[in-house]
Amino acid sequence: MARLTLATVLVVCALTPAVSAQTVDVVPSLRAGDEFRLQLVHVRENSSQPQQNVTFTTPIRVRVLSATPEGSTVEWQPGTTSADNTAVSNDPLVRAAAETVGSTALRISLAPDGVVKGLVNQKEVLEKLQAAVDAVVRGFSEKVAPEQRAAFQSMVSGVLSPQTLIASAMRDVQTYFALGGAKLDIGKPVEVSVQQPNPFGGDPLPAVLRVTGESATADDFVILTRTSYDKDALARLTKALLSQPGAPPIPPEQLAKMPAIEMVDDARFVFDRRFGIAREVNANRGVVIGAESRRERWTFRLVEPPKR
Repeated sequence: MARLTLATVLVVCALTPAVSAQTVDVVPSLRAGDEFRLQLVHVRENSSQPQQNVTFTTPIRVRVLSATPEGSTVEWQPGTTSADNTAVSNDPLVRAAAETVGSTALRISLAPDGVVKGLVNQKEVLEKLQAAVDAVVRGFSEKVAPEQRAAFQSMVSGVLSPQTLIASAMRDVQTYFALGGAKLDIGKPVEVSVQQPNPFGGDPLPAVLRVTGESATADDFVILTRTSYDKDALARLTKALLSQPGAPPIPPEQLAKMPAIEMVDDARFVFDRRFGIAREVNANRGVVIGAESRRERWTFRLVEPPKR
């Protein structure tokens, strides 16, 4: 999904014309002690490996620890993740990752306008995750032949590295709070050039982000986003992926016939006016390479709003 960085949000705000059209602001109205619950449904589909298609469901509790004019701190606590594909849910590494993250509370610092500033308790979380990962690695290693343990431990530690687990959890936080600080006129799309993280690693990818205030009522407002990636950059990415070190070289004429990666992100946010938080977020990423496609969807639903 396309994520708005703070810099991007500021650009969007700056480019929004001052006209008489209805304007909406994404600013959470949080109070210390507020607590709300979300449900996250994450769907992964891969046309080349349909047996690995899976839907993950995770309950999330968000508690406001502090709220001042300078910003707020919230505790983001994922619960136990379930999967509808037994081949995936029975994978011991998948289970271990879900259990490790599910036992870890992230304290997130938000700016007054709701922009995510960062992870407050990073040192504590890293230490806790490292201890949990070490325990998992030791448990798995006991079941592996001695001569294979070194390679196995390296592989498991990479999959379950604390940095990877934190990045996954923070991705969900960033997705839910992605539009913090945005100010838009309903019906007036805004387009900005952005640099988006490369899902395959490496340099960021240039793209055009289109943000539209779709509608607004007394109770809520809806914002749409769509990120279209630069075709030349995707063509270079395709070539880089096909020319991995150690792989047999691909003749130039054959490389020229390879289909380029096509990638588009889009999302729909429904915000609750009373609390200034998202009642629903539907984010989608589609990656197509020739006849093959990979799609991911993230759906957040506010299942229990703050009690006021």
